[in-house]
Amino acid sequence: MPTLADAALHCGTLLDNTSRLDQAAREVPGGQDVAARTPFGRPVRRSAAAFAMFEEVREETQVDFKSALPHLLARAISWAEAEATRGAGVGRELSERERELARKVGVTHPERIRVVAVAALRSAAEQTGFLDPGMVGLTLGYSVFICHGHETVRLLSHEFRHVYQYEQAGSVAAFLPGYLLQIVERGYASTTFEIDARAHEHTDL
Repeated sequence: MPTLADAALHCGTLLDNTSRLDQAAREVPGGQDVAARTPFGRPVRRSAAAFAMFEEVREETQVDFKSALPHLLARAISWAEAEATRGAGVGRELSERERELARKVGVTHPERIRVVAVAALRSAAEQTGFLDPGMVGLTLGYSVFICHGHETVRLLSHEFRHVYQYEQAGSVAAFLPGYLLQIVERGYASTTFEIDARAHEHTDL
């Protein structure tokens, strides 16, 4: 049965292939320069020949992820629920202005939100196998994990909108399946959840 580590390995393999294809793009003479995106939505540019190779690898890896997803979800949800519970115990409460910000983006119970300052979120990417290792914010239920030095109003409002999304779904277990499936199918930045969160970002309290 596939494990979370297997998913992370698939993710690493795809990113390694992306790097090799970038090199191929530089080596193909006279190729038409076209735009493409990595699995996490980052834009890159490569020749038409390399782009075709990239698409083939992406589609194959996407199939691997989708076939493994049902087996991985139970473990991913278990990990996420445990982290959400931990965050609720160690995180700080919101200030009144932060609670108002959460209300502005739709959160029904901002008093339940806890913000947890962390050194990095790479372990979250490794545990799930689906998330971007370079992310600086992660929301699991009412627990919002923010990397040191990145706690801005814009990021908080973005993550608070994810809290709203969890509230609408009803629980971590209800939210994650659809979210992770969209990451596999569309790429992290192109999910409806991330598009929605970006649309509700604020720059001041």
